[in-house]
Amino acid sequence: MPTGPEAYRQLKELRPVFDHKLNVVWTTELGLKVCQLLDFQGVLWTSIDVVCFIKVGEGEAVGPIVLWIGVAAESLLGEDAHTSANGCLDFLKEFGIIDVEVEFRETIYTPLAGPNLLVDAAPSFEYPDDRLLPLWDLISEDLMRKPDMLDHDGESCLLVIKNGNATGVTIGRATGIFSYVCKYFSNNTHQISMEWAILPYDNKSGAFAAPGDSGSIIADGRGRVGGILTSGAGKTTSSDITYATPFFWLLPSIKQNGVRRLGIPSILFAFSGLIGPPISGALLTDRNIWYRGAVFNGVSDRPNRRAGGPPRSPTAVKRYKPSTKDPLPRIKLTLPRDPDRIYYYGWPITDAWLNEFLRQELLPEDYAIEAANPFHTINAMSCLEFCCKIRNLRLRPARNPGNVPEDCLFDPESVRVLSICSDEEDQLRAKPTQEQVDYLARLLGKEDEPPTWWSDPHTLWYFDEQWLASGLAV
Repeated sequence: MPTGPEAYRQLKELRPVFDHKLNVVWTTELGLKVCQLLDFQGVLWTSIDVVCFIKVGEGEAVGPIVLWIGVAAESLLGEDAHTSANGCLDFLKEFGIIDVEVEFRETIYTPLAGPNLLVDAAPSFEYPDDRLLPLWDLISEDLMRKPDMLDHDGESCLLVIKNGNATGVTIGRATGIFSYVCKYFSNNTHQISMEWAILPYDNKSGAFAAPGDSGSIIADGRGRVGGILTSGAGKTTSSDITYATPFFWLLPSIKQNGVRRLGIPSILFAFSGLIGPPISGALLTDRNIWYRGAVFNGVSDRPNRRAGGPPRSPTAVKRYKPSTKDPLPRIKLTLPRDPDRIYYYGWPITDAWLNEFLRQELLPEDYAIEAANPFHTINAMSCLEFCCKIRNLRLRPARNPGNVPEDCLFDPESVRVLSICSDEEDQLRAKPTQEQVDYLARLLGKEDEPPTWWSDPHTLWYFDEQWLASGLAV
């Protein structure tokens, strides 16, 4: 048995901070002043987080809010730490904040590098019925600071989830005050960035992320995307705080730069490839761990708000089931003879049809669907793929032949095509059965209109030509 102070050691766990004056002034002015002070004093700091602590198993707060400053191992003497802490406290007093303490800890800032983000791979998980987590909106900056969720103690909270390449599905607590991190380079320079911090769910849940999870989408229980996971900080490379870039910062840049370079269709497909497979069905995982959903949704909601996204509509369509257990014949195709372009086999489709299908599958009747919301299109396609079991079902841009209805166009030059498969070798090997195609045709109301081939707007050499024309190629 321990004796002395160790016998009375109090176990604590991290909690985020909301509804405090720091939430208002930290990112606009105070946080940057603290960073500049530490740089001026020569402190090799790695992270600055605003947290509080509670007693494990009791939920009772332990001490005041803490400005938690991470520094490189064995880089800060006690006297220097005292000087820096007093300087930070002086800044806090300038803003009328006297209920915050400053603490230092040794941390390692670790970029949690992961796989390439835009890999168009079919998910191995067979989504169970009614267990999808649809992504249909963003967590705004205001909601990050002032969440519309409450925990079982009636306190503001923002529970989030991610499905990472290294650690799989984990649940965490997002903070209401952004953190600062500092990355040092070999040429004696450093770079400061502001990040959205995610804390472990509790003292038993372990780290929210680990190396290899970078690029994972982080969302809340209502299917709102919060950010993209980037890095972490802790005493070892196993991070106790995870950092993400908020998506409300990224989306304007994606719209501005992506649309100019690749066009709206390409941005939509790239985005759906990034976030579609990892999140859908992630709560249960491929082992159907039932308690994950119970834990994640163990949050009391404000009145008239639903946790975990909208319920599936009672008018949802009947799922496709094969008529026999024996192998069914695949569709017979006559391939186009144009080696310079990719061709897609399918039908032109409208946004209105996809939105109505999504409403039938997931949304309450009174929900107002935004016509240009990419999350609605992504979720409609996920539901449609699940219903008809066509593995390579995709929404593709195709060259406009000039006789397509206007509501089926992405833009004057490209058609929105619901593609069953393409003429690429890997997709031809996995082409659907005739029975699946007939099911989809009935769903679309196109029983008398067979699918046809549509050519990609660009040749196979288009992007190589653009690269050479830019003068950047070596």
